[in-house]
Amino acid sequence: REVKKQGLFKMDTIGDAYVAAGWLNSLDPAEATERCAAMIRLSQRMLKVLEDHREVDGKDLRCRIGISTGEVYAGVLGRLQPRYHLFGEPMRTAEQLEQRCAVDGVHVSAPVMESLSSRPELQEESAHGRT
Repeated sequence: REVKKQGLFKMDTIGDAYVAAGWLNSLDPAEATERCAAMIRLSQRMLKVLEDHREVDGKDLRCRIGISTGEVYAGVLGRLQPRYHLFGEPMRTAEQLEQRCAVDGVHVSAPVMESLSSRPELQEESAHGRT
């Protein structure tokens, strides 16, 4: 629900990785900033849900989040179970950011930080490794 609420799309679940994306309909920098902000809001909500779950159930669920932006290529792969996939440098960057991220943190790429320059409240929190 939160993904749709933010105007984003769930793309895939690969192992324990959840992939979400936000499309840009134009080259308007304000739209890019809003999509990056939506990803930050989604990551904040995901971390809060996990924190609440830990408090209620006592299960130690944790996550790491990597966010990047840029041009990607899309296509359907597979014959038995065809799936829509995204490819490109931003996908690889987001994966690397997630792998290097602190547990229960958010690691964003330089282009995301640049896009958030007009949103200091989000940029400041993202710069500290957590949203």
